[in-house]
Amino acid sequence: KKTNQVIVNDKKNELVIDSDQIVYNKKKGIILFTGNTFAKIKNKYQIESTEIIHDRKRMEVYSSKKTIMEDNLGNIFHLESFKLNINTNMLKAKKMSIYDNQKNKYYIDNALIDLENNKIAGNNISIDFDNPTFGDNQNEPRLKGRSVVSNLEETTVYKGIFTTCKKNDEKCPAWSIKAGEVTHKKKEKIIEYKNSWLEVYDVPILYFPYFYHPDPTVERKSGFLPPTFKNSNRYGTSVQIPYYKVISDDKDMTISPRVFIDNNLIFQTEYRQAFKGGDAIFDMSLNRENDNTKTHFFANINKKQKNKNYEINLQKVSNDNYLKKYNIQSPLIKTKETSILNSYIKFNISEKYYNFESSIEVFENLEEETSDRFEFIYPNYNFEKYLLPEKEINGSLRFTSSGFQKHYQTDIYEGLVINNIVYDSRIYLNNSGLRNSFNILLKNVNSVADNSTTYENTNDHKLLSAIMFKSDFPIMKSGEKYNEYLKPIFTARYSPNETKNYKTLNRKLDLNDIHTIDRIGQNDMVEGGKSISIGFEYSKEDKMNNNLFSLTMANVLRDKKNDDLPLKTTLGDKRSDIVGKLNYNPSKFFDIQYQFSLDNNLEHSNYDFVKTNFNVNNFVTSFEYLTENNVIGHERYLANTTTYKFDKNNSVSFKTNRNLKKNFTEYYNLIYEYKNDCLAAAIEYNHSYYSDSELETQNNIYFTIKFLPFGGEISAPISAEGITH
Repeated sequence: KKTNQVIVNDKKNELVIDSDQIVYNKKKGIILFTGNTFAKIKNKYQIESTEIIHDRKRMEVYSSKKTIMEDNLGNIFHLESFKLNINTNMLKAKKMSIYDNQKNKYYIDNALIDLENNKIAGNNISIDFDNPTFGDNQNEPRLKGRSVVSNLEETTVYKGIFTTCKKNDEKCPAWSIKAGEVTHKKKEKIIEYKNSWLEVYDVPILYFPYFYHPDPTVERKSGFLPPTFKNSNRYGTSVQIPYYKVISDDKDMTISPRVFIDNNLIFQTEYRQAFKGGDAIFDMSLNRENDNTKTHFFANINKKQKNKNYEINLQKVSNDNYLKKYNIQSPLIKTKETSILNSYIKFNISEKYYNFESSIEVFENLEEETSDRFEFIYPNYNFEKYLLPEKEINGSLRFTSSGFQKHYQTDIYEGLVINNIVYDSRIYLNNSGLRNSFNILLKNVNSVADNSTTYENTNDHKLLSAIMFKSDFPIMKSGEKYNEYLKPIFTARYSPNETKNYKTLNRKLDLNDIHTIDRIGQNDMVEGGKSISIGFEYSKEDKMNNNLFSLTMANVLRDKKNDDLPLKTTLGDKRSDIVGKLNYNPSKFFDIQYQFSLDNNLEHSNYDFVKTNFNVNNFVTSFEYLTENNVIGHERYLANTTTYKFDKNNSVSFKTNRNLKKNFTEYYNLIYEYKNDCLAAAIEYNHSYYSDSELETQNNIYFTIKFLPFGGEISAPISAEGITH
């Protein structure tokens, strides 16, 4: 029988087929559906094809035409040909593509799928994971294998090859992992590899009888992290194999034993815990060498509660050079300076109109003698409160208070409380375009000291004041190609008080501070006397608002010399240095920055800092030059960083810093790097100089391979000179 637009509804077997045309062979029990054909089976699967055959006796649906099937979980099956048994829910397909609901793509030849139990078996498996699965949109992670067996609990690929490298015309990816078995354990959320080789451009470099890593759906999973091999002429050859342990949802730790070939050992552990509104980190290590034990212990605990913050930080080492000598890495070391330890307790509260913070701190300078290395501050506090609404007083009026008690160098004590009332007016614009404003400062300084060279060794109380007037006149000139901006600036300040003696203070006159009321930056004093500051800001921009040239300069004039102001600033002279900053950007290939401090007679410069960048095609170089003269200082250095890219993957760079004052090179690094979307390899030669007598000058070669996007590194010795990672 033949007809058009037919719907077959088999309610008993939950089968509905909608087609343009059918041919029904009643004797054989076979129905041929042709044209636009849609089938729905057990409300679980929807099938779309141009031809479907339904064998009612065997309860099979099959087709040799291209077919699309979608299940009720959002997985889509593209089938070259298929046969589906409705009773057993067994699907056979010669060539099948699966697009799962996680945007991963599976390609399988000769597949057999148990749709009821979600079991798959097949050969020539290929899986294209969604690009961001491993954290990088630029990668194309994929897994291929000879055969696959999969169920609800695990998927095993035999003779598998995994990589995250982009697909290209090359015969092999930059790196891959080849394994006899690759098993994804879905409940444990791990991917296991058995009898595997790590290969770089098809060359085997490391063999692992067994290893695993978390699957992409988890953020935290226990397991070994990439190992590090090190060799240095300072501390010898070592291997470090970190192990990451998940303790619970809010706790984990990293155990990092570092074993040296001479039986030396460093055992380092980092413990982390999160709690409501805060977290805690504990980092500690133990070193045993020649019957000597060295340790470090760092801890940080912080908690945030609405508008309140609490923080406790502890730092302690048993040996002064331990951190530097063995290059101990810790998340609680915030700077490159490892010779100053800081332990403290801090508290902060912030409300709409006020802010208060307080701390108790201990500083330990490991380079000082034992008797003089500690500085105790208990407590240190700062308080700020806005007193009146700005609209009522045409500006801001605020009260600030700060203070501390300090013990240092064994027998020196200083106690200080400072109260300020500060008024900053709004900017008044007159008809001629002048912008005027003024600032008033009232300061109360209370101090008590013993054996101090900074404060009077008795109870001392002072009431200080200062006033400043500021005026500027912005001008703009608009041309066909460029816009030019000029802003002359004038400030006048007066204080009837004497200046506290800070002539030896290490402070340089800064353009950012020269037109402020507290340009010295010392809270316990005001700048006494009368002075005016004259300067300007000039800039030239193109019509796209790109800055082509800018120049800022300023100079301070006094009615009489003030010998108590910091000598390096030259603010105490009747005419200070002329300070300035210049930026010149003539093109995208070249720019130069220049900061200077010219003698008031314009005979010489006391400070010059030049930084320039030059970029042409694949060649990039930058220089920094600093020189200080006369009262400002005597530092001098020249630094350079140069990089040349041979192509998009290969580059060489050179970095050096020359101390011109002491006439020696502090360091120089020569680095060759190869990098593509999934692998980075580098060879670096490094020379470093240390002034510490216990630390030798270093000459090291680094060899590093990073497998992206995992970030794992493998470093290996390549020279007897001394290698480190």
